[in-house]
Amino acid sequence: MNRIKVLPVSLVNKIAAGEVIERPASCIKELIENSLDAESSDIKITIREGGKKLIRVVDNGRGILPDDLPLVFKSHTTSKLSDENDLYNIKTLGFRGEALASIASVAQVRLISKTADQSDGYEIRIRDAKLYPPEPTAATQGTTVEIEKLFYNTPARRKFLKSDNVELSHISDIISRFAIAYPEISFSLSNIPARSDEANKIILIDLPAEPKESGVLERLSFFYGNEITEELLFAEEEWDRIKISAYLSLPTYTKPISKYQFHYLNRRFIRDKTLSRAVYQAYHNLIPQGRYPFVLLFLTMPSDYFDVNVHPTKIEVRFRDTWKLHDSIVSFIRKQLAEKISLSASIDAPGEPYQGKERVMQAIVDFFATSSQRDVSNQKPTIRAVSPQGEPVDSFRPVPSGQVSPQTPQNEIRPHLDQARVFQIHNAYIIQETQDGILIIDQHALHERILYNQFSRQVSNQGVHKQRLLIPRVVDIPKSKISLLQEVIPHFNKVGIEIEEFGGNTIAIQSIPSVLNNVDLSEFV
Repeated sequence: MNRIKVLPVSLVNKIAAGEVIERPASCIKELIENSLDAESSDIKITIREGGKKLIRVVDNGRGILPDDLPLVFKSHTTSKLSDENDLYNIKTLGFRGEALASIASVAQVRLISKTADQSDGYEIRIRDAKLYPPEPTAATQGTTVEIEKLFYNTPARRKFLKSDNVELSHISDIISRFAIAYPEISFSLSNIPARSDEANKIILIDLPAEPKESGVLERLSFFYGNEITEELLFAEEEWDRIKISAYLSLPTYTKPISKYQFHYLNRRFIRDKTLSRAVYQAYHNLIPQGRYPFVLLFLTMPSDYFDVNVHPTKIEVRFRDTWKLHDSIVSFIRKQLAEKISLSASIDAPGEPYQGKERVMQAIVDFFATSSQRDVSNQKPTIRAVSPQGEPVDSFRPVPSGQVSPQTPQNEIRPHLDQARVFQIHNAYIIQETQDGILIIDQHALHERILYNQFSRQVSNQGVHKQRLLIPRVVDIPKSKISLLQEVIPHFNKVGIEIEEFGGNTIAIQSIPSVLNNVDLSEFV
């Protein structure tokens, strides 16, 4: 029988690392949080090979006292909590004291720090789980953390890392979250190419400090392009010690995925189903199904209104009054949209997609409710009919073979399915009689399916019909996706889309498949 035993500290730290450190971007997130808590105004990040070989984060914050340096790599050591009461009044981004201990358990780490009243800085290293004592070194005020060979001692974790460009994309996403929330702080990201030295590093992000008021839009424009920021309206409101500031896209500007929704609580980036549900509820009658608005929400509230100590990565929170907050956000967004775009009359009314669906359903009900009494030989229908060959007819007529008449009972018509009547409703749906009932076909979906099958055959046969654009279409893409461009260009070429870099976070589309001539290229790409 197995006996209960106390786990070694090294194993405990590796378990914690599995919860906190998922990839290089996780390390950078934890280190940026520490830099922000240290009141840094400038944060510089340098990486090599997507952060797998090297991560360096340099800040100009308060620094760490020499006597405290041996404690930074121990579990649950922090300067941000003193007693239990502090746990329920958290005002810092970090507080668990797990980050550096977790990182040091799966990487080689070096830390250099200097406070304002020190003449020299001090360096401390941890190699192969061995902690070396602090040593004096030249340094400027602030803290530098270097992480090398991430997951060198946990190969099972290392093999789950993606390509350098994919990991770089995740790192850019993390930096963008902080940069948007803290426009008054400068951020930079440099990448050292593989088989190159630091002198040849490439600066990918270089954001100077901006005023808080205008800086958010400047940062959004940098990461997501001017197209998005031009479509946003700003609004803010306060109630019950809660302040909400929001950048909301108009219902006419939507995205096919929900990743363009960002929620911050006291400037901490969070993921919360309550907030996502509130945004959906506020917009769902105004935009088509399957589309999502661009929304940036900043919530500010007292620390006793929520609990942030519910997830190892601190990305999830628990609100004290969830549904009250949900309803308040729904009301706030609806009111702002109504005031800004004069939609007050339609805010609470079903949107066009729902009205269209209801009209079609009602047309079907009306038709079948009266079809048994209708004299189809001399009455104009409200539903357009087509013959089995697909030709439109002006009225409901007997099945062409003459074997049945309009008055023939339905059970006598069913055996002759090849002669069944076909109807078109609102130029959108096709209805055909079947053995056991009716078949309803969405014409739009059918057309998409036909094009998809044609396109698939062209791709399989390496014969995609391309259309060269007379004037290349210039498209802004998120900054975090630029690093993926070289990886995806061959796949685009395979399906007939020729793309070239155009500088910054802009690309130029040179040609497209012929079947895409009516597609919104910006959104598609």
